[in-house]
Amino acid sequence: MKKWMQFVGVPFLVAGIFGMIIGPNVNVSADEPTAASGSGVTIETPAETPLGAAVITAAKKAPSLKQVTITWTQSGEAQGAVIFRKSEKSDFAEIARISDGTPGNKTYVDKSVKAGKTYIYQVCVFRTRADGTTQVQTEAKTASVELVPGKIKGLKAKKRGRKIVVTWKKTKSVSGYQVYTKVFVKGIKTKYSRAKTQKGRSYKRGMLVHGMKYGFMVRAYKKINGKKIYGPFTAVKKRY
Repeated sequence: MKKWMQFVGVPFLVAGIFGMIIGPNVNVSADEPTAASGSGVTIETPAETPLGAAVITAAKKAPSLKQVTITWTQSGEAQGAVIFRKSEKSDFAEIARISDGTPGNKTYVDKSVKAGKTYIYQVCVFRTRADGTTQVQTEAKTASVELVPGKIKGLKAKKRGRKIVVTWKKTKSVSGYQVYTKVFVKGIKTKYSRAKTQKGRSYKRGMLVHGMKYGFMVRAYKKINGKKIYGPFTAVKKRY
């Protein structure tokens, strides 16, 4: 028995001495959170701050119909904004990326457009996360621009003697105007026909029948590279 204790006691003595040597160097800091397996305790990471948003405030065509200026307000903690554009026969595609994340009003001029086309724009803020992925704003509003001359304003028709005189206000940066006219006949469907293409802002129609109603439509056009780009019609009616 004495021999057995001597045999077993030696390893325990060595282990005890070894533990005294390394023991003080083993420490679990009270500041570090620990969780036992299966305890249900989790350590949460901080939530992302709101990205913010971009809201288009204006989309204006130039009188030349060769460029569009987009203006928007920007808020939040973004790194910049992405401008998307689509046409009548295409989906949204990125056309520019602005690396300016400061809040406030921003502007971008799109010069890669064609007269006579309609474009829809969307602006979204973005930022790059710590893991390298890009976060982009969703559900942004859109703005549409039709690159044609503006609608005729101030269209009037008045009787002057044996004629009806049609006048309208000047439309900026256009090449001329087209005038269409027709006679309203009860029970018969009539159509407008082109009466004149001109540069002036008035048109006179004679050969009138008393009691008949006459209709007039006027639109502006702009000539670009030999092609006429037409604006929308404005109509007026007058009984003689």
